[in-house]
Amino acid sequence: YGMRLIAKVLKDSLHEKFPDATDDELIKIVGNLLYYRYMNPAIVAPDAFDIIDISAGGGGLTTDQRRNLGSIAKVLQHAASSKMFDKENCHLGSVNDYLSQAHMKFRRFFQAACEVPELEDRFNVDEYSDLVTLTKPVIYISIGEIINTHTLFLDHQDAIAPEHNDPIHELLEDLGEVPTIESLVGKYPLFYSAPLPPHQLLSDRTEESGACSSLTWGSDP
Repeated sequence: YGMRLIAKVLKDSLHEKFPDATDDELIKIVGNLLYYRYMNPAIVAPDAFDIIDISAGGGGLTTDQRRNLGSIAKVLQHAASSKMFDKENCHLGSVNDYLSQAHMKFRRFFQAACEVPELEDRFNVDEYSDLVTLTKPVIYISIGEIINTHTLFLDHQDAIAPEHNDPIHELLEDLGEVPTIESLVGKYPLFYSAPLPPHQLLSDRTEESGACSSLTWGSDP
């Protein structure tokens, strides 16, 4: 549902920003998100997404297997984007008719992926649900996600909360600048003889570090 909702929001946002764009153009962009970012990586490297059990065969994919998967992904990429094989790949020109037919299937798939209910309808919630909920929802979030979320809110707060009196602005002002890794998890571990680069420290220290918090309404503790 999450990926489909992202596709729906993307399509609706593009339609709002570019009202003259055709439905085919919008679906093409949605397809780029769904196929290239979600489906293609799993086809090219199924072992990286636990789709296949590499331990059962006593090793990873062979070079020939990876090459075959790459060829399959190449054909599917052309079908998803309705791109025919041209002179550079003239030896594959015989499958162009198939690509045209397959593209229509992809198009119907991308269109159907966008047809999902809104969050409020899906989870039966509204702006007052939190006031009457006896058991507050609990979230688990890593230190890295806290820092990244804080950064995104600061960078895009005008787009997220365009109204000057939006509570988000007051909240971000109270939070201040994005915290450092050290301020949240302490200094670098003792087994490191010297400070690490920030990106490596973030990866090493936040792999298992995180926070658990109950979501509450307003300024309740």
